Amino acid sequence: MTDIGIETLRSIHKMLLIDEPWTVWGERRFSWIGHRLAADVEASEPFMSRGMLVCRLTTTILVVEDVRAAQDMAEAAMADLNQWASNGTFIYLADTLSVRMMFSNIVHSETTGWRPTEHATAHILSLAITEREVDALAERLGGKVAQWSHPLSGPRRTPDELLNVVEQLYAPAGVEPSRFADANEMHGVEEMARATGGIGVTLGRFADGISIEVAFGKADTTLIDMVTSVIHPLLGHGLSVLTTTRIVKSYAEACRIANQLNVIQFAPGNVMSALGAWYVRTIGEDHYVAHVRFIPNLYFTPGYAVTCGTEAIDQAIWVDQVMHPDLPERFALPVVNDRLRRNGLPEVS
Repeated sequence: MTDIGIETLRSIHKMLLIDEPWTVWGERRFSWIGHRLAADVEASEPFMSRGMLVCRLTTTILVVEDVRAAQDMAEAAMADLNQWASNGTFIYLADTLSVRMMFSNIVHSETTGWRPTEHATAHILSLAITEREVDALAERLGGKVAQWSHPLSGPRRTPDELLNVVEQLYAPAGVEPSRFADANEMHGVEEMARATGGIGVTLGRFADGISIEVAFGKADTTLIDMVTSVIHPLLGHGLSVLTTTRIVKSYAEACRIANQLNVIQFAPGNVMSALGAWYVRTIGEDHYVAHVRFIPNLYFTPGYAVTCGTEAIDQAIWVDQVMHPDLPERFALPVVNDRLRRNGLPEVS
């Protein structure tokens, strides 16, 4: 029987034209050095989820070692970096005094046609962005760049051309208007939300996107904003998916919780894709724990906004379960309608 994880690893390596002299293979993983940092891709053992055999792919890049900054300063640095997350999240690990960049995807028989490509593309973009950020981050944290030497080829002096993807591909595509600013795309997201049967509730589209609410706590909701007018500082136009919880804390405490959520979403047994990052969204004087993922123009394919919206709903359900493990599964529809009634507005059917 074909091992979906091993096959996907081989597919990613071949797709990216990664050079073998800078690769180290393991039993269910490979590591590749593009310049200074090593990007490791690991495939879990296949396991059953929702009646389907799946595999979890995880990319990990060790970024900074020997961090000397205090934990609260390191967690604040993660929140700053993660506000523009595309695929991976920067995570501070206090037990090893290190920073990693990580993201993961779930692969199964119904996604093998496109998920490996998505992961491979995200793999290179994440490594390219991390190579850009690592020097400033190491200086800010009082640590050192986690430079890696290949056991046979040694250190890589000249960066691989793949690391130029931001300048050569993403930035030029990002100059164009958002490819997701299409009525069909947002209509597809709206239909998807309404088809959840009240798990996700939308009051409809607005000029540059759509909002969806998902139950959070006993009588509140998490807000998902999918917006096409946000401009990423490196990647330009695309689609911003921002999930804001009702977790309001001091800035330091919000940074701590966001970092913890980024850590535990990669725990063994988690069957959700982990794309984007938890960070801190400040509105006025309030600091909210939020999740963000920016999807660049180059990722656009018809219907991909629906996939991103579905994954955002899964993220909102997941964080509710983490923060309120004793509460049963709930629907957002009664909460939203109760709020509308109190404000004298018509209910959502």
